[in-house]
Amino acid sequence: MSTRPRPKPRRARPPVATLCTPEPSSSSPPPPPAHTVDAEDEDSLFLRNRNRTAQAWKKLNKVAEAKEAKEQVIEISDDDDDHVNARATPRPRKKHSKKTENDGVLPSWTKMSAKEINLISSDEDEILELVQHATPNGKRRRETERDERKDVKRSRSRSRSRSITPPPAIPEQARQHAREAIRQIMGAVPRPKTPPMEFLDDSIDNLDLDPALASIAKQMQSERARQGSAAPDTGGPPLVSISVKWVPHPKDPVARGQLVTSKVKRHDSFHGLVEEVADAAEVMTDHVVLSYDNKRVFPSATPHTIGLWAEAELEACDRITYEYLQQARRQRSLSVQPLDHHEAGSPTRGRFPSTIPEESDPEAEPEADAESAAEEEDDKFRLTLRSGKTKDVPVTVRPTTTCEAIIRAFLKKAGLADQYPNFGAPATKKGKGKSAGGPRLMVDGDKLDPSSVIGDADLEDGDLVEVVGL
Repeated sequence: MSTRPRPKPRRARPPVATLCTPEPSSSSPPPPPAHTVDAEDEDSLFLRNRNRTAQAWKKLNKVAEAKEAKEQVIEISDDDDDHVNARATPRPRKKHSKKTENDGVLPSWTKMSAKEINLISSDEDEILELVQHATPNGKRRRETERDERKDVKRSRSRSRSRSITPPPAIPEQARQHAREAIRQIMGAVPRPKTPPMEFLDDSIDNLDLDPALASIAKQMQSERARQGSAAPDTGGPPLVSISVKWVPHPKDPVARGQLVTSKVKRHDSFHGLVEEVADAAEVMTDHVVLSYDNKRVFPSATPHTIGLWAEAELEACDRITYEYLQQARRQRSLSVQPLDHHEAGSPTRGRFPSTIPEESDPEAEPEADAESAAEEEDDKFRLTLRSGKTKDVPVTVRPTTTCEAIIRAFLKKAGLADQYPNFGAPATKKGKGKSAGGPRLMVDGDKLDPSSVIGDADLEDGDLVEVVGL
């Protein structure tokens, strides 16, 4: 006999009443009793799929869990907070606060480091370029953005004007060769002469001057007009024939001398002549130096101011050549200095006599010493004589010199002695009340007697004396 317990008998369940059971009526027959189904026999009502394995059921369970998770997520907006049913979500709802636009959040570029920000300035705006360390996935996109920025920069840089780098300096030998080639092809074309420049003096006609100043201004204008009208008529012919010889550098064996001949008006400057010489020598105008009798002549000078007559010959050279020649002349003058500054008892003076016999003459030295001593003893002073026909003439006089002697010296220096051959002769009697004519000296409006001495006029050194009666 086995030890297994015997199962207890199950109780019969009471019949379950249906929900839609109509009320019993007296006319209808009673319903049949409901058939009861045992709990163990419920699985027999379903069809079982015996082809699915455990792995297939796991996949189906995962799909079902994913669907449930999607159904449980509910989006809640700020406007519909009051209308959301609390029972719709199984999870507790969190409170959402409204955020303002400017809630103290700084822009993203403020959180970057200094290495990641690169400011590039353009014409009117600033472009912020972010340089980030690219990841393998986003590297291609950032490279395309960088290429687009480069294209924008290239288009902008084309619109702006770029500074041109100056070319290197051309050597002088190459320029000289180019000038020679152009002259052989085109021929020498003379430069047109510069038109004369007219300088207008400042006019004082519209100014109200003091009577004394007005008289002085009129006197100066009259003297200027006389000097301007008399200047072109004196000094020689109106045209001066000038030949300019080009002097090359002594250490340049290839250079050759040239000769330029031109005619210049007596009172015109040498600017046009300097330009012609520069063209012939193929140098810059500022580097040409003119000289006459070993003295430099500036382009602003005229033939009349340097004392040329009808024709003359000048020398021209480069500025470097002129400085070299001047230095050589100074060295020669220092090497040929006389030895008269040595003492009389020195052996070199007896062995090497001086090259200037006039200065070493023993008889001439006492005479010069006597004259210098006499000049220092006399009280000499200098006067300036002015007339309406000539320029100012300076003379040196003593207080005992007569006015007649001063006028005679003035006529001799001014070249007017031939016009007054009888000056100083005794005057003929022409009647009472008639004074002798001729030039006279006038100081402060008073005419001085020719026989009086100049010391009576109380003049000082440098005073101006007028000569009237010419």
